[in-house]
Amino acid sequence: MKRNLIYLGLKVTAFLLLLFFLIPAGCGFNTVGRMKHSPALMEQYREKTFSKQLS
Repeated sequence: MKRNLIYLGLKVTAFLLLLFFLIPAGCGFNTVGRMKHSPALMEQYREKTFSKQLS
C-alpha cells in the first residue's frame, strides 16, 4: 500500500512538472501560437483577391 502511494506521488509530481514548466515554455515564443495583423492580407480580403498560396 505504501509503495502504491509513493508511485502515485511520483506520477502526480511528474504531471505537475510537465504542466507548469514544459507546456508553457512551448507557448512562450513569439512565432508560435500568436496571431499577427497583416494589412496586406486584410486588403486581399476586402478586394476578394486571395492568392492560392498556403504558408
